[in-house]
Amino acid sequence: MQVRIIRALLDYFISSHYCQGMFYITDENSTSDIPKGDFVTSKKLLELINNAIAQEMQVSIQYMWQHLMAKGIEGATVENTFRETAIAEMKHAENLAERLAFLNGVPTNNPNTVHIGHSLEEMLKEDVQAEEEAIRLYKEAIQVADKEGDYATRRLLEEILSNEEKHLDKFGKLLVGMTSPFTQPQL
Repeated sequence: MQVRIIRALLDYFISSHYCQGMFYITDENSTSDIPKGDFVTSKKLLELINNAIAQEMQVSIQYMWQHLMAKGIEGATVENTFRETAIAEMKHAENLAERLAFLNGVPTNNPNTVHIGHSLEEMLKEDVQAEEEAIRLYKEAIQVADKEGDYATRRLLEEILSNEEKHLDKFGKLLVGMTSPFTQPQL
């Protein structure tokens, strides 16, 4: 009798709103469907974090190459910005990979497609676009983490989002300065 009551309570708990979208690591040899082992976040959030890792790897490579490819007087003014931003993006990828591993996910080692550009203006346009994509991705991931109650992941994503917004601002200002002061470039 007690086993049936416990089983009914567990079934209710597992099917309740609190557990929807969550999954657990279970013992493969277990014949029970009762959750065992470590709590893991939703597949959706794991995928979003992995997408963010791929994005961060992409831009870290992109900005490092741009740092090397920037030429002339204009290039000299932005090469350090590219280098510093590339290093910051690598740190973002590392922090995200550590968090994903903590959540029992497997971090990707495949960056998104790198877009370097041929001129400094093209490079900055590519960078503005990449930062805008990252900001959209982080906003979505923050909403999912918040909905799931994963506050540590949310906090990490918010910190990175803040950095991405600063990168967008910096690249946007450089691009405006390249095209013509006080006008908005056509992206």
